[in-house]
Amino acid sequence: MNIPEKIRKISPISLTDLEKKLGLGNGTIGKWKKSKPTLGLLIKVAEELNVSVEYLLAGEDAELKTELDTYTSDLVTVYQKLNPPNKVKVLNYAYELADEETSLTAKSVAKTGQEKKTKDITDLEMLKRELKKS
Repeated sequence: MNIPEKIRKISPISLTDLEKKLGLGNGTIGKWKKSKPTLGLLIKVAEELNVSVEYLLAGEDAELKTELDTYTSDLVTVYQKLNPPNKVKVLNYAYELADEETSLTAKSVAKTGQEKKTKDITDLEMLKRELKKS
């Protein structure tokens, strides 16, 4: 599945409306079947659709994935240019974001684990009742 098809599949609005909302020319996304979108445009689309750039690129050619790696490399380059106090600020912010994501994941896992534990206890209680009846 190519990028425009993925976008059509997950977008709650038409490609034309999405292009207007993002300030893109009419037919821009559809042209990505034959030409390569820029990473900047992919980021805009991914943010609007609340998906990752990686999701949009899954199954696509290595050139776009290399561009994403370049984006990461650019972040490292900018970070290296910062003075030590600003590096600390960037790292602290990155850690906060990572903790936030980990916390959300942990809550989801904990909830699922608690649901399983509750079900297991309920099943055990039911088994005890059945054994008492016998």
